[in-house]
Amino acid sequence: MSECETFKLVPKAKITHLDRIGIADFTADSLHVVTAGFDKTAKITGQKTDGSWELKATIRHDSLLFSAVFNIDGRQLVTSGTDFMVQICGQEDDGSWKVKAIIHQEMEGTLATFSADGHQLLTANDRTLKIYGRETDGSWEAKYTINHHCLIMSFRINPDSSHLFIKNNDKTMTIYGQEHDGTWEVKTTITHNHFVDSATFSADSRSLVTASRDKTAKIYGLQADGSWGEMTVITHDGAVRSASFSPDDRLVVTASLDKTVRIHERQTNESWETKYTFYQNAPARSARFSADGRHIVTTSDDNTAKIYSLQADRSWEEAGSIIHKGRVLSANFSPDSCLVVAAGEDKTAKIYSLRPDGSWIKKAIIYHGPV
Repeated sequence: MSECETFKLVPKAKITHLDRIGIADFTADSLHVVTAGFDKTAKITGQKTDGSWELKATIRHDSLLFSAVFNIDGRQLVTSGTDFMVQICGQEDDGSWKVKAIIHQEMEGTLATFSADGHQLLTANDRTLKIYGRETDGSWEAKYTINHHCLIMSFRINPDSSHLFIKNNDKTMTIYGQEHDGTWEVKTTITHNHFVDSATFSADSRSLVTASRDKTAKIYGLQADGSWGEMTVITHDGAVRSASFSPDDRLVVTASLDKTVRIHERQTNESWETKYTFYQNAPARSARFSADGRHIVTTSDDNTAKIYSLQADRSWEEAGSIIHKGRVLSANFSPDSCLVVAAGEDKTAKIYSLRPDGSWIKKAIIYHGPV
């Protein structure tokens, strides 16, 4: 359980870009935030010892960014976009950030992320996914290439690095598994009746939940033979834009264009039952649990991110709203579950602190002016 069991929202910082911000997330120690905007920059903002926040680094690309992801220890950041290169930046001992490596791509439109243990770097564009390993001199060398059968829209590797999924552009998803000899083989193809908008592995790496515009979320489980079998289908009255597991894998939260966010609970017989429904004022775009499983942050088309908290009687109640002047495109908790960052179309990312005393205290406003 986090120290922020009960709280009200307290504004901590305001981060501005010159254009929309599509990505905002924390390091594992909750001391840094990366924001990536349509202004071709990724910005790293760090927390000072007095609790205020200040800009630490600006990483520039020549075009739109698709990815900005910290590694597990928070000392490396990978960014990528449509400018034919992947940049890996590292934090120096004095706290500054410098470009450590650049991987040039043959085609534009690259996605990039680290594996959960930080030992691998994965990139994808067009129909090719590459897995890199870090050498002793700090460089990254391509170790394996997956030549996929169709355009790669997104991908993710699971927490134990044994499986990865590729979201395709044809209403399907492909799950690959790593063999003992290090090769990657197709294990299962998941089919929906419309495009898949998101997919997330469970923390134990043995389950996967998908969200589709066909108004369903599907939960798959890893079988004894290495395949993935369908466990249940969750239905909404509108397209499901987001679905993710709780940290203990006991719950799944779904967000839908039918203006609802729903919590589903795994039963003892492995079936899933809808337990709570949160009604939104506009179509819901995303919903994610905090690391301690006690809070959920949602985004909707009403320009807000809302936080719901678990009560002593196991019910869920709204704890606060973060309001922007445009749609909120990204909202995430810090790993310690005590901070939220929300970013959106109004060119700002706002960091909020969740205080047990319920106070509302503005700590800092950080302006990122023209670059």
